[in-house]
Amino acid sequence: MSNKLTSIALGVCGMFAFGAVQAAYITEVNSLNSSISTSQFISSVSFTGDYDQDINTEDGVNISEQTSHVSVLGRGNNALDFFSFNGSAGQAFFDIDYAKNSGNSFNSWIELYDSSYTRLAYNDDSYTAESGSFSTFDSFMTYEFEYSSLYYVVVGQNCNCQLTELYWGADYTLHISQEYDQGVSAVPVPAAAWLFGTGLLALLGVSRRK
Repeated sequence: MSNKLTSIALGVCGMFAFGAVQAAYITEVNSLNSSISTSQFISSVSFTGDYDQDINTEDGVNISEQTSHVSVLGRGNNALDFFSFNGSAGQAFFDIDYAKNSGNSFNSWIELYDSSYTRLAYNDDSYTAESGSFSTFDSFMTYEFEYSSLYYVVVGQNCNCQLTELYWGADYTLHISQEYDQGVSAVPVPAAAWLFGTGLLALLGVSRRK
């Protein structure tokens, strides 16, 4: 009985610890998100409010602990990359960092669409090299959402002043940040879950004493 309780308790605690570490950074699903209809959905549970040196305004002011943010580790495959997420009314920030191909920076381009596929905004160059940017070619965009809805972000590169497919193997990091006070917040481990884990550990202690 004691061994079973030990396994359960360690498993639950390990699950919580792993989730806390992995929450802010997710990996793009290559080749599966090359259109709006097949966009990779970023769940709200992936957002966090933990400190991250690369979550900044375009002027380099760190806003990681004042926003709910998620970072996507992306890689080009001769296609555009599409992501979707539930946005809330208020200011949001979209930042491309570490954009490189074969060791050299490439000219990234991002676009933002609403749920009806209407383009709301786009950005080519940030013109400032804030933390995480290899060059001013790394895109940065700020947008004020009027209402909560599903939104889409498209990542590509600039070719002849228009959005085009990413090079095969090109790497980048996409940061999406939203203000806390507009209804979007980090999703911590629920209190009930912590209580459940604590209860298991207490039960384990009782079992050991017996």
